Amino acid sequence: MAQLREAERGSVKLKDGSQIRFNRSGGVLYLTAEGSRRTYVVHSSGERTHSVLMHWNVPRLSAAEAADRARAYVKAKGIDVSKHLIYMVDALNLGGTPFWRITWIQKSPDAEAGRIYVDVRDDGPATHIVRKTQPPLSRLATPQLSIREAIARAEAHARERNIDVSKTKNFVQRIAVRHERGVPCWAITWQTRKAVKGGQTYIAVHDDGTIKVTWGE
Repeated sequence: MAQLREAERGSVKLKDGSQIRFNRSGGVLYLTAEGSRRTYVVHSSGERTHSVLMHWNVPRLSAAEAADRARAYVKAKGIDVSKHLIYMVDALNLGGTPFWRITWIQKSPDAEAGRIYVDVRDDGPATHIVRKTQPPLSRLATPQLSIREAIARAEAHARERNIDVSKTKNFVQRIAVRHERGVPCWAITWQTRKAVKGGQTYIAVHDDGTIKVTWGE
C-alpha cells in the first residue's frame, strides 16, 4: 500500500485480484473499486467520511414517458388515484439498475389510501407499493401545466439564457410539486451525468409563465 502513500494517482491490486483506483488531492484520498461508480473519500487522518456517486446510470425513458406509463399502470390495476396528485417523479438507481419512481400523495382530507409509489423500468413490468399516511388537513393544489409542458417550458427558458441542460451532459433527476406562497408549481432538477458538487440546476415553472432558476452548491 506504499503506492497510496507516495503517488498522487494510480491503481493497486488487492490479494483477491481486484483493482482499486486512487487519486490524492489536497490531503484527501479518493478510492474507487474496480467496476464501481462510487468513490470513497478518506482524509489524511484515516477517517472515511462519506462516499460519492461519480457517474449516474440513467433510465432510457424520459420522465414524462415514465409518468405516462405509471398512469396507465394504475388504471390497468384499478388503483383509484382520483383523490391523489402526482407529487414527485424521481430517477433512482438502487442496486445498479436505473428506474423512475412516481409518487402520488393524497390531495383531499377524505382520501383513504396513503402514498402510492409506482416504479417504472426501461425493461420489465412496473410495480407499486401503497403506504398508509395521514391525509392533508386541507385540499392540496396541483399545477395546471402537465409534466411534459413544464419540462418543455423549462428547456426553452434554459436555451434562452444559455443554460446547459443538454441530454449529452445532463438528465432530469427529479420533478416535484412545490408551493411558493401557496401557489403550486413544478420544480425540475437537472443533474450532470458526471456527479460533481454543485452539479444541479433547479428550474421552477409556474402556470402563469413565471420561471425561476437556481443552482446547486
